Amino acid sequence: MIWNPLEHIRHQLARRRYMPRTRVGRTGTIGKVSLAALGVIVAISAVLELSASREADALAAYLRDQGMPPLDLVERAALRRRLVFVADIPGSVLTKQFFADAVERVSRVSGLDLVGLEVDAAEQRYIDAYLSTEEEDVGILLRRPRAIHEHEGVANAYLGIYRRIRKLNDSLGPDRRIRILALDAQDWPPARPVPPQTLARRFGLRDSIMSARVRQVLELNPRTRIMLFVGGLSALRGTAGLVQTGGTRSIQVSWLAARLARLYPQDVYSILVDAPAVGAARVRVASYRGTAAGPLLAERYVGPPAAFPARAAPSFTRRPIRVLSSPGITFDLAPDSFEFPEVADAYVFLGH
Repeated sequence: MIWNPLEHIRHQLARRRYMPRTRVGRTGTIGKVSLAALGVIVAISAVLELSASREADALAAYLRDQGMPPLDLVERAALRRRLVFVADIPGSVLTKQFFADAVERVSRVSGLDLVGLEVDAAEQRYIDAYLSTEEEDVGILLRRPRAIHEHEGVANAYLGIYRRIRKLNDSLGPDRRIRILALDAQDWPPARPVPPQTLARRFGLRDSIMSARVRQVLELNPRTRIMLFVGGLSALRGTAGLVQTGGTRSIQVSWLAARLARLYPQDVYSILVDAPAVGAARVRVASYRGTAAGPLLAERYVGPPAAFPARAAPSFTRRPIRVLSSPGITFDLAPDSFEFPEVADAYVFLGH
């Protein structure tokens, strides 16, 4: 075949048209800077991950070697303080069982006058009726879904607290009977849907209302010994909450433990708890889900439930509280960075 230069040129043009070459250019300044920044980010992430891993190992080792039985810690706290907080986690059975056990231990060792529960105050008369009947009638509470936190999906566990106190009262005698105080704001959680702004505003008032109920008791008898079982946010001291919906002004929430600690600084003792949650509790504005130590210990700690005073333990993070907020609402703790001992006196790990 005779070589035709025109035909050769035509083939070359067609190839360039339908099979364009990939241009290989030199890396520009922006590309080099981006690659360098990516390298720095990867290096920092590796260092932080290594640091977190070491802190988690140290915390697990401390819990294993220095931790004490959780009920022993509660007993010691109640011997020294009149207002002992135990944090609840919505949907957790273990936290309810632990609190019932703690009430029994404290009542038999140092004595206990009152238990404060995060229950709608409108349920108080039904709670009183249940405790005062000559024969136990658990149906009184079973007909009151708010009293037993049916919205959490673990009503039987919450009911167990009432039944334990009722049983203790039967054995302790009239002069040592434990009373139960329904602390929470009326119609909380709301029975009907409300706008986010209204929900946030009502959420911001709850701890003030609960504080007023406790203060009324203490004004009548300053020596009243109280154990309070509330959501972990309300058990925080040394921090506040900030709630915002849309473009509205932020609502600042001063937690119950923080309010009472300002009034009775030598009497408040706050215990934060980590435990698995099995119920499908609905979040109203914001809810305590445990501490940052919980997931770390679930991976690295093998042993029975254990506890320790906060100031004695190694630090594990500057953001130790895990919170879940509802859609459409922005929630933050203020300040957003703090050490665990700034917000609680003790820590309890109930298991995986």
